[in-house]
Amino acid sequence: AAVTVNPLAAQPGAFTASASVVKLGTSNVVYTVPSVTGVTYTWRYSGKGTTITGTTNSVKISFSASATSGTLSVTATNGCGTSIARTMAIILNNNGTKSDTLVVINPPVDPSALNLSNEFKVYPNPSNGPAIFEFRIGENAHVKLDIFSMNGSRVARVYEGDVEAGIPQTALYEQYLPTGLYPCILQYNGKMITLKFAVRH
Repeated sequence: AAVTVNPLAAQPGAFTASASVVKLGTSNVVYTVPSVTGVTYTWRYSGKGTTITGTTNSVKISFSASATSGTLSVTATNGCGTSIARTMAIILNNNGTKSDTLVVINPPVDPSALNLSNEFKVYPNPSNGPAIFEFRIGENAHVKLDIFSMNGSRVARVYEGDVEAGIPQTALYEQYLPTGLYPCILQYNGKMITLKFAVRH
């Protein structure tokens, strides 16, 4: 007899509509991932004070005046189970705008890492609290993202995991750091990209 085995639902694709920095009290912010037939979607937000409207690949989220920063996640489910989540860090503040993002200030260890598909940003910058790191690299890799003090001591590991080439990634750092300037290093496949992150209180 012929047996057909259906695969587990794949991780939802990268967000095609989103906002990673949102003004407190904003309603109906649209978040969308590519639509896939035969699956249902489940959306969750780790922060407080939000209302999610919709159950498809596209939803609207309203953030109350007392909402908190957190991580938005969406999973896809089919008859074989639920996928791993697609996630995005969201920062709530009073103006909802990104400050100027930083560019790479030091060349990578390997010059080939200076590929136009590579991006590494942090915002708000300067920050007086939580911050969002965004990065995209041009190859599949195991990535480590660390914050260091000016004397070279590692302060925190913001992110570690496997990423796919060309797929934007976000990581929310929620801790409060003392006022100062902090080098940040993104490492992958023996390469390194750096930027500096300013904290002001």
